Amino acid sequence: INMSKKAKQLENEPISYKATTIYTFQEFERFGKTISAKRLRICDYIVVITYLVIAAISFLQNNYSALLIYLIIIPIMMIGSRIFLKLGFKRIWNSNKDADGLETSFTFHFSDFRQKNKLSDRTIRYSDLSEIIETDTNFYLMLGKNQGSLLNKNDCSEELINFLHQKAEEIKHRK
Repeated sequence: INMSKKAKQLENEPISYKATTIYTFQEFERFGKTISAKRLRICDYIVVITYLVIAAISFLQNNYSALLIYLIIIPIMMIGSRIFLKLGFKRIWNSNKDADGLETSFTFHFSDFRQKNKLSDRTIRYSDLSEIIETDTNFYLMLGKNQGSLLNKNDCSEELINFLHQKAEEIKHRK
């Protein structure tokens, strides 16, 4: 069976995987850290490169006090950015009290999935996803850079995990 026949065959088969996720601050924070990680790494690289340039200039000018000041300031800035990020997560989480403990059920089909909880009921096509991010504990079904659905892997069957891997590959190749 070639790929187009196989895909057509799968499309006609009734695929239905189910999973349920309970939203907590810990899960929300993991989501936020995961989607922010790439931007934080880029900022860290810029800070380190800037520091190295300033350190080299200070060293060449025998200005060791400036070198020492930057050696103290840079780690404070890097730690401060993480604290600021965590406070931002907390502020966003606290602005929506209904999210705490919210149970969300997912039903996955060949071309879309349904996400349902007491606040919303929506169907999302995989073609609308920009990315599926997988971590050790979760899948994040991303609709955009900062918006996505959180799915706890502990609630997923092995078949669903394999299905999401397949969908993630399709999304990557679509770009």
